[in-house]
Amino acid sequence: MEEDSFRVATRSSVELKSVFAKYPSDRDGFLKSFDYQDDDWLGYLNRWGFVVLQVLTESECDATVEALFEELNQQALATQATPLNLHDSTTWENENWPSPASRFLTRTMAIHPLAWRNRTHPAIHAAFAKIFGRQDLWASVDRWGVFRGTKGVVSRKPDGSLEQTDRPDWRHNLALHWDVNPWRHCRELDQGQPPMCQGVLAIVDCPEEVGGFLTVPGSPAYTRSAWVNKQPPLHDRDCLVRVPEHDPMQQHVQRVPLRKGQIVIWNSLGAHANFPNSCDRMRLVQFIRMMPAETRSEERDRFAAGVVLRSDPEVATSARRAELTGLGRRLLNLEPW
Repeated sequence: MEEDSFRVATRSSVELKSVFAKYPSDRDGFLKSFDYQDDDWLGYLNRWGFVVLQVLTESECDATVEALFEELNQQALATQATPLNLHDSTTWENENWPSPASRFLTRTMAIHPLAWRNRTHPAIHAAFAKIFGRQDLWASVDRWGVFRGTKGVVSRKPDGSLEQTDRPDWRHNLALHWDVNPWRHCRELDQGQPPMCQGVLAIVDCPEEVGGFLTVPGSPAYTRSAWVNKQPPLHDRDCLVRVPEHDPMQQHVQRVPLRKGQIVIWNSLGAHANFPNSCDRMRLVQFIRMMPAETRSEERDRFAAGVVLRSDPEVATSARRAELTGLGRRLLNLEPW
């Protein structure tokens, strides 16, 4: 499509800087965060289109990391030479991963008992309940996110000796995009359907150097009020849509480093991407979101718990074997609300 067809209404750089004003920073290079029980963070989500919340304790995160590597090593291919170890980068070579060709290196949805605990965690449920103004929600069932260190990584040479080397082949980043069709989603909002939100939970400290999530602050409101009215719809399919290369939003992205136990929740109309790792440490996250417990949620989100459990017997068996609370069983659509 011609670049002109993606041109937005002319705005000055000062106006755009105001529209896409940066989310407030905290100390040590991180962003302002809230305890999930605080009363004033919802205004941040509405203003900037995303918010950072503390939801897991340090011990819960440490146990989750152990669980993640236990699951990965249980699912390893026959080619695995050495069990994966977070603290030993010589074990990070492709042959040791369940699915080395996939973006997240994993074979299935996260199915360890602690993965089920996290996606049905009362703190995460409380956060999404505040967003939607209701308790009856369904959780998503998604993957771990595992991203290897890429700079100054210790590797083992064929003769057995060690060397520090850069691994650009392990470096990944995504272009700026929406995971929903923005034209279709805005039409759904106009028809009274609830918004959609997404989340990434950090289970280790994820400062900027390990890579991570980035977004355009203020982009949900801008997308709905201006962008979709200026851009001809590409199609009506409900799938990922990239932000055009020359769109002004490309110049106003903000990186979102996370401390362990924090979740970033964003409105799905927020243009987002990820930026690559530039150090020797891993980024480890879990993708979690919730949605109203309604049939149309399953129609809108292929990661809704009921959709995944009905389509994947391995994942369904794992869910039913997990030690879930009554809340957890309802969030996974295993029991009615």
